[in-house]
Amino acid sequence: MKKTVEQWLVPDTNVLEGVHVIRGQKVMLENDVALLYQTSVKELKQAVNKNKLRFPPDFMFELTSEEHQFLESQFAASKRDRYHDRVRRPPMAFTERGILMLAGLLKTDQAIAASIQIIRILTRLRNAAIVNDALYKEVEALEKRMKKPDKKCQQLFKLLKELLQPVDVSQTQDFRIAKRNKTGKTK
Repeated sequence: MKKTVEQWLVPDTNVLEGVHVIRGQKVMLENDVALLYQTSVKELKQAVNKNKLRFPPDFMFELTSEEHQFLESQFAASKRDRYHDRVRRPPMAFTERGILMLAGLLKTDQAIAASIQIIRILTRLRNAAIVNDALYKEVEALEKRMKKPDKKCQQLFKLLKELLQPVDVSQTQDFRIAKRNKTGKTK
């Protein structure tokens, strides 16, 4: 019996764990993309090398040695096996467009299911960012409309604004997508 698209899908959290922000772009490294498409890194690299014209810099780029070393240093010991710290050459980083281009090249059921899943996840992330931005603007407008908010209201506005504050990925120290702790501060 043939698997349906839903049966090929990996948990969204597995996909999101593989997303990093490098050079201001959300990317997945070659190892994570290979896991997602259930193929080897070698096969993935062969597909890219045979189709170099399909992967301009906004689709795929190779990390610099410095980026590679920094990224390796950021992984906890538990993630090192997933990242394969034995990699000597800096890995390739694929943007959303590059990941989808790979799906068209690999032409497996898993690649098709993974590309559908990635599109859905990225759409949800974009929608969440739009909603978050709109809520932030509404809180600011409400705060301005209040003539003299008491101390508790001021604290509430401050907390809400911290929670809804858009994260500037270019200012994050880590390559991973900035995450917020319970107080709303970025980690």
